[in-house]
This record gives sequence, C-alpha cells and structure tokens, in this order.
Amino acid sequence: MVENQAELIPLGTSSKMNVEWQFLTKLRDLGRKTVSHWLDKNFDTIGERSSVDLRQIFQGIGAQHQG
Repeated sequence: MVENQAELIPLGTSSKMNVEWQFLTKLRDLGRKTVSHWLDKNFDTIGERSSVDLRQIFQGIGAQHQG
C-alpha cells in the first residue's frame, strides 16, 4: 500500500472535482514523489515482508462493519 494522507487530507473533498491541468499535474508529481520514497524505504524487502500493518489499519472495525 502506497499512500500520502499527510498531503491529500488538506485538499478536502472539493478537490475531487478539480480537473484543472495544473492541479492534475501536481497530483501526478505528488504520486511520483510518494512512490519514490516508498521504493527507497521498501525495495530491498519486496516479496520478503509486508510493508503495511493491516491490524493497525483495521483496528476497531467491529461487527457493525461486516456484511
């Protein structure tokens, strides 16, 4: 899982409707920077260990969320 919530959360929900080229290229560049950082940190262990802690992500989700 590769994400950068620190950069995306401040954009707010209205950004989902922003189709301006400058904004889209900003998102593209942010994605490239984010994945580059992720690869620097995890490349040597790809296929060897997980890079995400699923217990931490889904902690607290109980029966009310199960289908």
